[in-house]
Formats: sequence, structure tokens, C-alpha cells
Amino acid sequence: MGKKKLTQYSLLSGLVLTTLAAGQQVLADEATDTSANTATDNQASQVSTTGPQVKVIDQQTEGNKTTTTSEVTSPELTQAVNDVNSFNQANTPSTDNTNKGDTDKSGAQDANTTQSNVVVPPVTISQGETKTYDTVEEADAANKAQAQEIQNTLAQYQKDVADYKEKLANYNKANEEYVAAKAAYDEKVKAYNDYQAKVKDLTNPENAEVAKGLVFNNEPNAVVSVDGVKQYVTKEAQGKHVQDEILQQFNTDKYSDSDFTSENPYAPNEDSWFKMNVGDTVTATYTNLGNAEYLGTKIGKVVTTYKLTDSTSNDGSAIVKLYHDPTKTIFIGAQTSNDPSKAIKADIQVKFYDENGNLININGDNSVISLASLNHWTTQYGDHVEKVLNIGNNKFVAFNGSSIKLNADGAIYSPNDNEFVNNGAAHNSDGENGWDKINADGEKRTTSSTYGAAAMTYDGEPFSISASGNNAEVPTAIWFAVNSFAVQQPGEAPVAPVMPKLDAAKVVVNRANVKQTVDNKTPEPKPGKPTPENPTTPETPKSTTPTPEKPATPVKPQAPSTTKEVVPKTETPTATSQRAQTAQVLPQTGDANSYGLAAFGAGIVAFSTLTLLGGMKRKED
Repeated sequence: MGKKKLTQYSLLSGLVLTTLAAGQQVLADEATDTSANTATDNQASQVSTTGPQVKVIDQQTEGNKTTTTSEVTSPELTQAVNDVNSFNQANTPSTDNTNKGDTDKSGAQDANTTQSNVVVPPVTISQGETKTYDTVEEADAANKAQAQEIQNTLAQYQKDVADYKEKLANYNKANEEYVAAKAAYDEKVKAYNDYQAKVKDLTNPENAEVAKGLVFNNEPNAVVSVDGVKQYVTKEAQGKHVQDEILQQFNTDKYSDSDFTSENPYAPNEDSWFKMNVGDTVTATYTNLGNAEYLGTKIGKVVTTYKLTDSTSNDGSAIVKLYHDPTKTIFIGAQTSNDPSKAIKADIQVKFYDENGNLININGDNSVISLASLNHWTTQYGDHVEKVLNIGNNKFVAFNGSSIKLNADGAIYSPNDNEFVNNGAAHNSDGENGWDKINADGEKRTTSSTYGAAAMTYDGEPFSISASGNNAEVPTAIWFAVNSFAVQQPGEAPVAPVMPKLDAAKVVVNRANVKQTVDNKTPEPKPGKPTPENPTTPETPKSTTPTPEKPATPVKPQAPSTTKEVVPKTETPTATSQRAQTAQVLPQTGDANSYGLAAFGAGIVAFSTLTLLGGMKRKED
């Protein structure tokens, strides 16, 4: 019996040890599975595009506490940054498309001329600070707020870029106008300086100062009333003939009686066209002046008389274009007859009145008027020359570099061809940069206009103009302007437009981290009897080797109805081991549950063992 008990106790010990080992294996397996699951989850979050992505970047364990720091990224923030990068890429200029913004020799700033080649500064993206949050939800919310701010910044910058392109286009247009105005201003400065140098040669050494007295250069808002005209060109005829070449517009042979009317069809602020005959005198009264003055006295009215004294036409007539601006003055022309000695001639007298209607005495050398557009050309069409005659007591003032001279016959004109460079002229009169080019309103728009001009002091007495030398059947015409361009001070220099600026937008991307700390201490099992849910387990034996009590003498069982003896099945260590292995595949419930599972298994084994020993004891008895 002692030997059998030893065997039985050994079996029991083996079962208990196996059960404890199985419990330890469950804990080990559960720890491994949890780690694997965490790694799988992290990997899945990094590739997710539908929510925040979490990546562990640091883990520190100190004592029983583990602190994990994770970086949280959100698809909204990633998309916002990608949108900025896409914008920058779309607006990256080519290597040969750079806005230098330099300044050229004329003082004009160089800028892009079209919106397609505007250089747009890229949106700068910088890494900001790293902010730490308690939860992934908080970090994700912060990222989404950043994304919205970046999208708002990008949208505003796109509007700013569109506005900048519009402003740049306006700047380019204004800059072109500035370049032209600056060139014209520089020419005025040169002409004024030349005049100041020449006027000192007059008898009165103070003329350089007093000759500034007359300011009479530009009156675009002036209105004119005309007296003495008998035949106005109808607007219909004027519209038809204005399509002709400039000389043909004044070809008297091309006009019929139906092209004229006795009624003035032109408004006071319009240039008027009419017909004059030799001996006719026309008086033009100009008012609504804005700029004219004499020695500080505002000029309120200008009265100019025009008398036709000769014509190249067979009938002695001429066509006249009278400008409503008195400083642009008059254009006179006629068909040339077979008599080459004939010329277009007119006497001109200009009188100035103050705002009260009083005549202003401009005797002496206090006023100087420009003698502009005095052409001389020699071609197959003849030897055409325009002159200023009968200057009386007026004094001639030459410009440096001008072709206009005071000649031996007392007339002011160019003795040589000043029309064509091929004929010896320093500048061509025609063409885009011709010295005789004018705007539609008669304003000079070339930097070389003084080449065909001069000046003279003016005392208010009449003087004459003439044009002659054209071959037969070639119309003769002369444009003559009375103004003080030569002596008027240049005034204020034009102001260059300011090139618009576009400052690059800036966005800052902050990094969002989550820091969490957990307690690693394994909770100890509570002492006392474990209470399994189902089935109810017996108490765990206190000693390693349980000592079973001697069972009471059982009541002798009644013989079964069968003859075959039923022998109770004895549990083997192998079967016990299989139950222990079964415990390893139980669901993972954590460390505390694993200890309960081990205790539960030990109780089951102990109960089974005691039952087996009791059966064997009864059999021995």
C-alpha cells in the first residue's frame, strides 16, 4: 500500500506541476500576442487615408511606468500641404522668364508685359513647433485646424496673385506712358535750356528772364467762335476727304459746290473746316482757357485774325482747318496751278486779353513764340519750302541743332532739305520717330521736334507765313502753330508709376504628438478561495502533497442486473497533460484571469485525483 500511495502522490504532483506550467504558458503566449497586435495596428494606421495615422516614435520605461510618445498625422493636413506644393509647382517660372525689375537708361522700370510670364513668389512652408496632446482625438483636431488655416491662406494668396497680375498689367500700360512722357519732358528741358542760351544773345541781357512772360502752350479745353467764314465744309464732305492723303485733303480741285454750306456745322469745341478766298479775313476768338498767362496775369481770351493774301490755286481759293486750340493754330492748303511763282500766303496777328477783356500789351521782348513745323523737301514733287515772313521788330531765336535759320532775305526757314536723311537732313520728318509727327490733337510726340522749329520774340504785330515750290497738280499746304513752347518752363517731371509688389505667403506646419503613460505593475491575486463562475471548484489544497482522509466504509452496493463488472476508468498522466494543453488555447483574458485559470485547473486536477484515490481504496478493501 505504501508504494501505491507514493505512486499516487507522484501522479498528483505531476498533474499539479503540469497545470502550473500550463498557466505560465498562457501568460507568456498572451504577452506575445498583444505585442504582435499592437505592431499590426500601428502599421495599419500609417497607411490609412481615412483617419489620423499614429506612429510610435519613442517609448521610455522608468520603474513600473512606461511613457509612449506617438506622432499623429491627418490626411486633411497632408492634403493641404500637397495643395500648396502643387500651387508652387504650377507657378514655377522657366529659366528664361524672370522678372528682373531693372531700370533702363530712360528711367523706366522693366516689368513683365503679359500675365502669362508673371513671376509668382512661391508659398513658403516651414516646420513649426512640436505640440503634445493627451489623446489622438485632440491631436487630430489640431491637425485639421492647421489644414483649414493653410487652405484659407492658399485661397487668399490665389486671390492676391490674380489682383497682382491685374495691377501689373495696369502698371505696364502706365509705364509705357511714363516712358513717352519722360522722353518728351527731357526734350522740353533741352529746348528750354537751348532757348535760354540763345535769348541771352538779344540786345537786352535780361531777356532770359523777361522772355518767360508768355505761357501759351496747350489749351485742349478751349472753345472757338469764328467770324468771316462764308463757306464751311460740310461734315459729310469732311468725313469723306479726311480719308485722303494729307496734301490731298487741301486739294481745292477735289471739292464741289455741294461740299460747302453757309451754316457752321461744327461745335465750339471742334476743329472746323472752311473755304477762304484771297483777300478774305477770318477772326477766331478763343475762350475757356486754362493755362495761358502773361507775366503772372491770367489770359482770358485770345483773338487771332487770319488773312489769305495769296494762293496756288487757279481760282485763288484755299481750304482751311482751324483748330479749336489756339496753340495748334491753323492748316492752310490749295491745289497748285501751272504758275510756279504762286504761293500760299497768310497774315497772322495774335492778341491776348485778360479775364476782364482788357488788351495785354506784350511789346518788347517779354514774349517769345515758337515757329514750328517749317518743312523743306526736295523731291520729284518740287522744291517745297515753308517760311515765316515779315517779322518786323520781332527778333529771331535759333535752337541748337535746329535746321531753321534767319536767312539773308529776312525770312525764317530751312535753306536745305530737312525732310529726308537721304537728302542731307539730320532727321527724317515722317515715320514713327519723325521730327514732324504729331498726335491727332496736334500735340508733338517726338523727341526731335525742335529740328524743324525756331522761335521769335513777339510784340503783337502781324507777321506772315508762306508755302511754295510744289510742282503743278501737287497740292501745297502749310501747318503753322503760334505757341510759346520754346520758352515755357518744362514744369514738373513725370512721376514713374510704382511697380506693384506681391509678398510670398507663408504657412507653418506644427507637429502633433501624443504622450501617454501606463502603469506596468502586475496586480497580485487576492488571497482566499477563488470563486469560479461555472462549475464550482473545490478549495485549493494547502499542502503540496495532499493527504486524503480515510473514507467511511461504504454501503455494500447491490449487484447490478448485468453480469459484467464495471471497472472505473483510471486517469493517466497523458490525459492530464492534454487538459493542460487545452488550457493554453483558452481565450486570452489578461494576467489576472490567467492566474484564475491556473487555479481553476489545479482544483479540477485535485478533485479528480482525490476521486481516483477513493475508488482505489474501496477496491483494496
